[in-house]
Amino acid sequence: MLSLAGDRLTTILFHRFFFPGEAAQASRDRLKRQCEWMRSNFTPLGLRSALDGLQSGTLPKRPILITIDDAKVEIMRVADIFADFGLPISIFACVGWCAKEIPDEAGLLARVVNRIEWYDGPAMTIESTWGPLALAADRAQRKSLVDLVLDHAEGRRVELETLLERLDEAAPPDRTRITCSWAELAQLMQGGVEIGGHSVSHVNLAKSSRRRMEFEIAETRRLLALKLGKCDVFAYPYGMEGTCSPETTELLQQNGFRFAFLTHSDFANTRTDQMYLPRIALPDRPMSHAEFCLRAAGAGVVYRKLKRMRN
Repeated sequence: MLSLAGDRLTTILFHRFFFPGEAAQASRDRLKRQCEWMRSNFTPLGLRSALDGLQSGTLPKRPILITIDDAKVEIMRVADIFADFGLPISIFACVGWCAKEIPDEAGLLARVVNRIEWYDGPAMTIESTWGPLALAADRAQRKSLVDLVLDHAEGRRVELETLLERLDEAAPPDRTRITCSWAELAQLMQGGVEIGGHSVSHVNLAKSSRRRMEFEIAETRRLLALKLGKCDVFAYPYGMEGTCSPETTELLQQNGFRFAFLTHSDFANTRTDQMYLPRIALPDRPMSHAEFCLRAAGAGVVYRKLKRMRN
């Protein structure tokens, strides 16, 4: 099967590799078939090579870039497969999720913001030096609380640690490992994996306050530089229409990000805006090999364009 992209860049997006009710070996075997097909039908590129090729117009024939969002720890169980087939991979990490795996002071504020954003415990009021902090399952209320914390966080390490303790008491966190730690990401990088940013707490940036946008983007850049080295590539959480805006693009560029990926199905070439790069998102479920080949070849791109023409 030939790619519909021609010599334009195909970027595919994985989130998951293992699924409930399926044996781990079956999941690995499926990925091996997918990798063999990609190796046979495309020219695999790493993140930097793909972006350099886009800018210079020097992409090879049928180029493909493989990306993985969220930096789930299960990537440690399949990284060897990609390496065995000579397929470079790029991971976009939520720094607040990575920071909670091995907590330290550098990631304290990111952990607080992430904990509030995803709090699912009972409604409560926390007394603090900033006044009473009302917390509930209501998302709008949690977003307001995050903004309040961000406005008063500087130099408040003790207060932030106390707030985390109160949140953990009210809703004990699930200790199941989900996300790679900084050490695990560094280990993957030693094997040639490239790392990009995916925000602090996986929020829709375009629907966040200006203060929250600034934090999510700047803190992503800061923690990645501190823990893994400088990074200038970002992938929007969710990545669909309505998750980015001229304001988010401006902030990304102000903070040193030169490239940004979305998840609208399309191919990229030298004329594609480097802050709105497309990716073909694969579904979070087991796929037949035929379905995978159709999706990776770009069948969804054609469907999306026909649908837009009809509308």
